[in-house]
Amino acid sequence: MLSCRVTPTLQQISADFDGDRGIDGAGFLAWQRGFAATSGAERANGDSDTDSDVDASDLAAWTATYGEAETPYYSTASGLSVYINTLSPIRAASSRV
Repeated sequence: MLSCRVTPTLQQISADFDGDRGIDGAGFLAWQRGFAATSGAERANGDSDTDSDVDASDLAAWTATYGEAETPYYSTASGLSVYINTLSPIRAASSRV
């Protein structure tokens, strides 16, 4: 019998590009200024997912959380995104594949 276990690694994403603990227009301006950077980008340049570039995935993180206080948002290496609402309790669930 062959078995396989997959454990996704979650990466925290933050679209608070200007460090004011809010996802707002000032952060969007930081993203615009950094847009198209292909290497060496940091959070202040608009890089939400710490992949050192500023692209559409960083804008998507900003769009998904716009208007909120900085909230954990996670992504897996495969691109699956999970938004965690910190105002409600997180319930653990298990499933078998």
